[in-house]
Amino acid sequence: MQNFSCIGTLTYAHLLASIFSVYVLFFASCNAERTLKLVHVLYRHGDRSPVVGYPNDPYKEDSWPEGFGQLTEHGMMQHYDLGQWLRRRYITDQHFLNETYVRTEIKVISTDYDRTIMSADSNLQGLYPRDKDLGKGMLWRPIPVFRLPEDCDLYLHDTTHHCPRFKQLTITNNQTKQKYIEDDKDFFKMVAEKAGLEFLNMRNITHLADTLHFEKLDGRLPPDWVTDDVMQRLINALHYWYIVDMNNQTVEYRKLFAGNLIKQIVGQLRNNTSGANNQTKLYMYSGHDSTVAALLCGFGLRVPGKPNTASIILIELYQEADSSYTVDVYFRNTTDLLQTMKLPECLEQVHCPLGQFYNLTEPLIPKDYKEECKAVLPMQGLEWGNKGWLMAFIAVVGCLLLALVMIALALFSSHRRKMLLRERRMEPINFHLLGHHASESEDESVFDT
Repeated sequence: MQNFSCIGTLTYAHLLASIFSVYVLFFASCNAERTLKLVHVLYRHGDRSPVVGYPNDPYKEDSWPEGFGQLTEHGMMQHYDLGQWLRRRYITDQHFLNETYVRTEIKVISTDYDRTIMSADSNLQGLYPRDKDLGKGMLWRPIPVFRLPEDCDLYLHDTTHHCPRFKQLTITNNQTKQKYIEDDKDFFKMVAEKAGLEFLNMRNITHLADTLHFEKLDGRLPPDWVTDDVMQRLINALHYWYIVDMNNQTVEYRKLFAGNLIKQIVGQLRNNTSGANNQTKLYMYSGHDSTVAALLCGFGLRVPGKPNTASIILIELYQEADSSYTVDVYFRNTTDLLQTMKLPECLEQVHCPLGQFYNLTEPLIPKDYKEECKAVLPMQGLEWGNKGWLMAFIAVVGCLLLALVMIALALFSSHRRKMLLRERRMEPINFHLLGHHASESEDESVFDT
């Protein structure tokens, strides 16, 4: 009886082990059937010195080794580490890229700023580290970074300040942000006075918060009035700016904000799937917080606040076992968390079918950006129903104005006639008699007229 029990237990254990093995092999084969075809990487530059100081700032520009707005050594290391993380993901784990740099596999594009170009350089050293001396102690392998001059960069640098229509769309946002200041006016008034700010508005407050934040990251002591509570409230205001500007926006807003970058990405996806260009495997974009936030906003994804330095978005194109294509989107805002982003128009699927991705992005791609950026007259921004009411209102007001003008003219004319009659009564009488044979004219009136 005991032997039978032991045999039964062993058989049961073997059965469970077999089922588990089949389960593991099945899902391993499913994952293996997905083939990574193309990757887009967009990241923010690393830590930098402040872009601008504030009037009472104890740390002037000459206290920073390279001046304002420049990548710090910590910022360089942030991107070197990020490059190593990308290497583990796309070379070590997925064997997607070659172990060493191949110029046809990767294209790196940066805005025309020192900090973004240097971030890209640092990132590439982590992605393709040199483990042997090239000669004379040179361990660094130069890799080209293409920069986009600001005057012709429509998709990485924030161009919305040159877009009148976009400014119209942000009027409500600006009012909301200013209300944030008004709702805590005593606090922000104190901050403005301590910092020496001439104008109390959201833009000046966020610039101040940004400056204090990067001074603190560099290990510099803040002024006495910048307590932990003050610093946190300023950072909250900075995040609030992004929350208001980047979330729950219209298609037109998202198109003008991120449409040019989305157009580039979609074009490269089409080139890859059509075979027009399947040599380039990875497009790397080095940009700013506004670039990262704009792309999340463009896709209709929630932006939790100002993106951190070295934050990154991954857009991965896969070919499935049935030869169809899907798109995965990821966001890494901190070093320890890679978020899977579910695009709202893809029915919350992790792997968004490429056709649905195209449907999502099609209305976000500008046809003629410069034309679409032109300011819209008040009548142009209304629906037909609203236009009808407005036209009727204008017609009524016009009729009332016309009636008032006519009444005024009638009163003036009546008054004028009375004045003329009064003047005539006061004129001296001409003693020529009407119809008298001695008169000089038979038509001469009693009054000289």
